[in-house]
Amino acid sequence: MRTKLTALILVVALSGALALWMKGLHKVAVFRLKGQLTHIPQYTLEDITLTTMDTQGRPQYRIRSPRMVRYTDDESSEFDAPVLWVYRPAEPPMEVRSRQAWVSPSRDKIVLRGEVTLIQPKTTTHRGFTVHSAEVSVLPGPRTATTEQEVTVYGEGFYMEGVGGSVDMLARTVRLDARVRGVYEP
Repeated sequence: MRTKLTALILVVALSGALALWMKGLHKVAVFRLKGQLTHIPQYTLEDITLTTMDTQGRPQYRIRSPRMVRYTDDESSEFDAPVLWVYRPAEPPMEVRSRQAWVSPSRDKIVLRGEVTLIQPKTTTHRGFTVHSAEVSVLPGPRTATTEQEVTVYGEGFYMEGVGGSVDMLARTVRLDARVRGVYEP
C-alpha cells in the first residue's frame, strides 16, 4: 500500500512539474512567434532610387540601394549598401555611404551602420572633407549627422580624429566631441 501511495505521489508530482514546464514552454513559444510575426516585410524593392523634393521641386535627398525592405509593424525601412546624397542649392551634394541603413517610420531619422563615409566635395570656396565612422545618425530636417563612435576627418591639408561628433551639412562644418587630435597645414 505504501509503495502504491509513493508511486501515486510521484506520478502527481511529476505531472505537476511537467505541466509547469509545458506552460513555460508555451509562453516562450508564443513570445517567439509574436516576435517573428510582428517584424515581417511588407515589401522588398531591388535596385531602388528614392528622391525627396522640396516645395520648389528641387531634390533635397536621394538614396540609392540594391535592396530596400519595408516593414509592416512599425513602417520602418532598411537599405543594403545605401548611397545617400544631401543636396544644397548651387553646390554639389554631400555623399554618404554605408553597409546598411535604417529609416524611421516618420522618415525623420536615418541610422547608417558599417563603414560610414561622408564626403563633402571640394568647391571653389570650400576645401572639402571626408568623415569616417562606424555608425552615424542623419536628421534630414536640420540636415545634421551625429555619431558617438570614433571619427576620422580629413581633407586637403588637415587630419583629425576623435570620439563622437557632428556634421552640419548645410554649413559644411564638423565638430568632434572628445579625445580630439589632429594636424592642420594651412
